[in-house]
Amino acid sequence: MPNTLVQGLTDNGAHPALAGLSGTDLVTLVGCLSLVDPKKPGACVDIRFADLLDILQFDKGCSHKLYSRGVTSFGERILYPARRFSPKLVERVKASIEQLFQAKCVSFRHDGKTLKEEHTHVFDSYGYVYEQENSVLDLDALPPGLEKVNTCDTCTRPIYKLRDRLSGKLKPPSYFFFRLNSSLVEELEGKRKTIQSTKLSVKIFSLLGRLGRERTTIRTLLLILRQTRKDGMFVRCDLRNTLGALGFDSSHFSGSCASLEKLLSKLIEEKVVVTFNIDTKTNRLEIKHNKDWYKEVLS
Repeated sequence: MPNTLVQGLTDNGAHPALAGLSGTDLVTLVGCLSLVDPKKPGACVDIRFADLLDILQFDKGCSHKLYSRGVTSFGERILYPARRFSPKLVERVKASIEQLFQAKCVSFRHDGKTLKEEHTHVFDSYGYVYEQENSVLDLDALPPGLEKVNTCDTCTRPIYKLRDRLSGKLKPPSYFFFRLNSSLVEELEGKRKTIQSTKLSVKIFSLLGRLGRERTTIRTLLLILRQTRKDGMFVRCDLRNTLGALGFDSSHFSGSCASLEKLLSKLIEEKVVVTFNIDTKTNRLEIKHNKDWYKEVLS
């Protein structure tokens, strides 16, 4: 994960667009980043929503098993498990990705002796792909009965979808694509003069499934996992500001400290955190995390 995003989600200097992301938005962002090829981080990523939801490990939203009917090459009728997610869940993830497409982040680059600040979008491009009769439709040369519409008139970056002219209903896309911003790509490539990136295990999704996908949980987890000291120890001497940066209500100091303590205790049970100390008198936070947590955490 590019350190620009990690830093923007865990520090007080976060861009407003990142600070306003919900828990679902943050999980979706991490899920999209997990799809980026580490050898070619600048390449376009194509993914179907069902595959992304499998990665995010959301519940399918169905109370019973679903099966689809099929026929073998010998004419035998069979039933096989169907992959179906709640339509509301699919729409939530779509809305999260569309919000991420509009979101900006503050990237940093070493320029000689100073650190240069740049405001860039998270995604360079994003869009939907539609198929008809096993062929990809050209949005600028559509067959009769379909039209291209911008579904985000109030946004600075348009998002085009297909709509049926007669019914006025939007057509479901076959899959979507995105491409990371070039500044974030350079961080993933580990280029000089960038603040580079943080490696995250895919087991973070099963971990979040057990802990809950609240934004405070995700931000706290990112803050812990970004630490690079060999002993796994890090200290923050501004506890109140740290709580605010992680999304806790810093105006209710004691309650936020109690919530953080409860979360860190759960992370000890998950073997992510070894020890921690929240000292409200000295405004100090100490956490020692297990750098090999992904080898021990249950899948």
